[in-house]
Amino acid sequence: MRTFIAIKPSLEAITILSGQIEKLRRAEIPGLRMVRPEGVHLTLKFLGEISQEKILSIQRILEQLAEKTPAFSLQLSQAGVFPSTNPALVLWIGVAGDLTALQGLQMSIDSFLDPIGFASTNSHKTFQPHLTVARFNQRPKKMDRHRCADLHLSSWDPPDISFTVDLISLMRSHLQIGGARYQTVAEVSLNG
Repeated sequence: MRTFIAIKPSLEAITILSGQIEKLRRAEIPGLRMVRPEGVHLTLKFLGEISQEKILSIQRILEQLAEKTPAFSLQLSQAGVFPSTNPALVLWIGVAGDLTALQGLQMSIDSFLDPIGFASTNSHKTFQPHLTVARFNQRPKKMDRHRCADLHLSSWDPPDISFTVDLISLMRSHLQIGGARYQTVAEVSLNG
């Protein structure tokens, strides 16, 4: 199964993000595929295809890590696009708040999973925490990519809300024609 470790934003944050997703949907930009609001997440580590047997090992490691990790707070932040130097292919919302705790959690997950075959990616050097809200599913016209990026960046007004990160989720991705669907395989609570 295709898996990753992630943080899910609060229901309040998802509601706000769904408003941005709807603005993008109404623009009817060819090739732009919105993320389902319930599927919005912040990826901490992509694991790829793993067997059912690995699930318990990963869950145990996440539980050990969670015991040592206090809950922390994040906020929805600025809108952004990937790649940043060309017209957009991925549209996202960043996070602010306790980024030191977030980066520490991400680095710990990376190093804790290394001994069971998930090599450290040194992703802390390039880790850019974000919540993907839409992406192009094909190579769109450059004009459409520019229009989409302009709409996304100009229509987003970061709300003054925060959410507590107190769970780490092991997620499974089901790739489908209409976009990926995500299933929670396991969740562990952070200490505090």
